[in-house]
Amino acid sequence: MARHDLAAWRRGAATLLIALALLFPFYWMLITALQGEAAVMAFPPRLWPQEINLPAFIDVFRTTKVGRWLLNTMLVAGTATAVVVPIAALTAYALSRFRSTAVSATAVLIVVTQMMPPVLLLVPYFILFRELGLLNGLGGLILANIAWTMPVSAWLMKSAFDAVPHELEEAAMIDGCGRFGAIIRVAVPLAAPGIAAAAVFAFISAWDEYFFARTLISNSDYWLVSVGLGSFTGDYSTSWQHVMAVATISTLPPAILFIMVQRAFIANLAQGGVKG
Repeated sequence: MARHDLAAWRRGAATLLIALALLFPFYWMLITALQGEAAVMAFPPRLWPQEINLPAFIDVFRTTKVGRWLLNTMLVAGTATAVVVPIAALTAYALSRFRSTAVSATAVLIVVTQMMPPVLLLVPYFILFRELGLLNGLGGLILANIAWTMPVSAWLMKSAFDAVPHELEEAAMIDGCGRFGAIIRVAVPLAAPGIAAAAVFAFISAWDEYFFARTLISNSDYWLVSVGLGSFTGDYSTSWQHVMAVATISTLPPAILFIMVQRAFIANLAQGGVKG
């Protein structure tokens, strides 16, 4: 075997092992949802299910509000992402193109805000939203997710706009485009991989968010799926089969979204690596 072929085989084997290690938690979650409670608690654990219990996925929808929780989560994550992306894109463009003390201070503040854990904001958010009458509603939760994901989304997009040459926008403006037209027709299409990566981040952050959803909403009709999962844990027992069934279902939308935009996401990582 040639040295080149041997190196390729080693890379392939290493990639396969890493992929298996990364996919194993999802596989374990799936087979736990498909097995009965006795098999779930068996020792030693069974790496291959000896029985399949598909009705668990149906029962969890029939006995709980999982369907409603998934719709709530989709509404919150989708709306927050739709609002964050255009505003963060314009913010990132300003941070990338304009040089002033105010812009530099804003960039520093964005980084500083991400150093604070979200638990520090729970009490201030609760008091503010209570005074505004936004508790126990999806509108307040959408605003909370927008406020939390906006800064880091803008920072992610900034590196994408940094990679777009200024000369292309100047040429567009010479040809008759205004500043905003140059942004929409030139800068945004070229920065699309970075914008897509930031959109995925914003969506997944809102989809998986727990602290704000648990604090700002007490009515189970408005729970997100992350909060609903926590409700399956009882004082004396936990239905792990139902927990894993809901976890498997809730994992699919972010996974599908990532698969759809993975090329843009990888292109942004490669772009950042070349720029660095």
